[in-house]
Amino acid sequence: MKLKMLSIFLMALILAGCGMGAATPTPLPTLAVEGGSSATQTGFGGGVTASGSVVPAQQTRLAFALAGVVETVNVHVNDQVQAGQVLATLAGSEALTAAVEAANLEVLNAQQALKDLQDSAAMVTAQAQLAVAQAQADVANAKKALDEAQRKLKNLNYPDLQWYNDQIQNAADALQTAQENVTVVDIGSLQAALQAAHDAADKFKERLDKVQAAVDACPTCDPKGSFTVDGFAQSLDDARDAYNDALNRIKTIEIQIAQAQRGNTQAIKDAQKAHDTAVKNLEAAQGGPKPLDVEVAEGNVALAEANLAVAQAALAEAQAYYAKVKAGPDPDQLALAQARLSSAEAQSAAARSAVDDLEIGAPFSGTVAELHIHAGEWVTPGQPLLLLSDLQQLRVETTDLSERDVPRIEIGQPVTVLIKALNEEVMGRVSDIAPLADTLGGDVVYKTTIDLDTQPSSLRAGMSVDVQFNGLEN
Repeated sequence: MKLKMLSIFLMALILAGCGMGAATPTPLPTLAVEGGSSATQTGFGGGVTASGSVVPAQQTRLAFALAGVVETVNVHVNDQVQAGQVLATLAGSEALTAAVEAANLEVLNAQQALKDLQDSAAMVTAQAQLAVAQAQADVANAKKALDEAQRKLKNLNYPDLQWYNDQIQNAADALQTAQENVTVVDIGSLQAALQAAHDAADKFKERLDKVQAAVDACPTCDPKGSFTVDGFAQSLDDARDAYNDALNRIKTIEIQIAQAQRGNTQAIKDAQKAHDTAVKNLEAAQGGPKPLDVEVAEGNVALAEANLAVAQAALAEAQAYYAKVKAGPDPDQLALAQARLSSAEAQSAAARSAVDDLEIGAPFSGTVAELHIHAGEWVTPGQPLLLLSDLQQLRVETTDLSERDVPRIEIGQPVTVLIKALNEEVMGRVSDIAPLADTLGGDVVYKTTIDLDTQPSSLRAGMSVDVQFNGLEN
C-alpha cells in the first residue's frame, strides 16, 4: 500500500515538472460596469462597448386573418419577393367574390334610391314654385276683372261722359289713319316695284329670245354652252332662269299688293266698327242707366269678387305647399336612404376586405426566410405561416448595453462595429435607442439600433458583433 502511494506521488511530480515551461494563458480584458455588471471587451481599447448581432432591417411573420384551407403557396424558402406579391391564398374566393358583387349591386341600388328621392323632391319643388307663379297670375287677373266690373257698374250709375268722348275721338283717329294707309300702300312703293318687275321681265324675255336664236343658228354648238349676245356671254339655261325669276318677282309683288289691299280694307272696317261702338256707348251713357244693365253689372262685380277670393285662397295654398317642399326631401326619408347607402357601402367594404384576407401579400420586398405552410392544410387566424426578411438591408442591434452607459449614447452617434466572423470593422451610426429596458442576467440593458455605412459582401443576418460607441462629433 505504501509502495502504491509513493508511485502516485512520484508520477504527480513528473507531470508537474513537465508543465513548468508552458506560458500561463493571458485572461481577456473585461469592461468594468457600474453596479457590478460587466461586458467582455474584445478587440477595442476602451470606451463604451456592447455586444450585438446583425439583423434584417425589416422582418415580419405573416399569417391569414381568416381560418380556412390553403389553396396555393406561391413561394419557397429563400425566394426573393417583391412588395405586394401574393405569397399564398385560401380557398373560397368564388363565394366571397359573389358576395362582393352582391354588395356592390346593393350600393348601386342605394345610390339610385337616394338620387331618385332627391330628384323627386327637386321636381316637386319646381312644380310647387310653378303653381305659386300661376296662382299669383290668377290673382292678378281676378283683381283686374274685379276692377273692370266695378268700373262698369260705376259708369252705369255715374257715367264719365268725358271718357266716352275720348273713346270716340280715339276711334275717329284710328279710322282716319287706316284710310290714309290705303292711299300710301296702293299708290306707294308696291305699285312702283310691280312696274319695275314688269320692265325687268320684258328685258329678260328679250334676251332669252336672242340666246335661243343663237342656239338654233349653231347646230354644232353645245346647247348648254355660253353664247355671246350683245357683248354678254350667257347659256340658254341661265337666260331662262333669269326670265323665270323675273316672272316670280311679279307674282310676289302682286300677292303683296292684294294682301295689303285686303288688310287695309279690313283695318278700315275694324276702325269704323270701333268708332260706331264708341258713339253708341256715349249715347247709352247720356240716356241714363237701365235697371237690367245695372243688375247685370252688379252680378258681374259679385262674380269677380268671388273669383278673386278663390284665386287668393289658391295662392295661399300654393305658397304654403311650396314653403313645405322647398327645403328638399322629407328628413326621415332622406335619413333612411342615406342610412341604407352607408350600410351598403360598409357591407361592400367588408366583402372586399374578406376577399383580400384570402391572400397573404408581401408588405415589403425581401426574402422568404421561413415557411410553415402547405397547400391543402387547414390554418387558423393569426397562425404564423411565413417569415419575410429584408436581407438586402442589414443593421446591428446591441444586446447588453448597460443602463449605466445608455445616458452617454445619442441618436446619430458614430460607432465602430467589429464583425467577429469576418474579423472586419465597419463604421456606423446610432439610429434608434429603445425607450424601454430589457434584463440580461439580472442586469438592466437597452437595445440600440445601428445603421452601417457599408455592408461587407459576406455579411449575413445573425452574425455576432462587438460595438464601440465613439465620441460625439462636434
